[in-house]
Amino acid sequence: MSSELKCFLAAEIIGQVWLASRLLGHPPTNVVMMGMGEPLANFDNVVPAMALMQEDLAYMISKSRVTVSTSGVVPALKRLSEVSDVSLAVSLHAPDNALRDQLVPINRKYPLEELIPACKDFIAGDKRRKITWEYV
Repeated sequence: MSSELKCFLAAEIIGQVWLASRLLGHPPTNVVMMGMGEPLANFDNVVPAMALMQEDLAYMISKSRVTVSTSGVVPALKRLSEVSDVSLAVSLHAPDNALRDQLVPINRKYPLEELIPACKDFIAGDKRRKITWEYV
């Protein structure tokens, strides 16, 4: 695999929602941005796609039902909190940095000591925002 991350354009992401809507016979009620690489590494396409999903003239998916799943790109968390009201899911995969460094390479750059405060800042002052902690 090349070192470059494949970036999905916002239109490609919305195309997946459109296809799901056709297959289901109605728009999805919940969307989790995951399974396409690190969503926050594709910030400039993921955020507009999520905004479109929430538009009244598009899919009308509630803000609380659109979630970004991340391994912890700390600077992007702050940026996301400033431009979007979506929910957050954080993939921990390990209880400490030693194991997390092995399982989640981004942890070497943004260890738990940076990730946890960034997550607290993400929900600070907004009782509607929530974080789901993912641990496999």
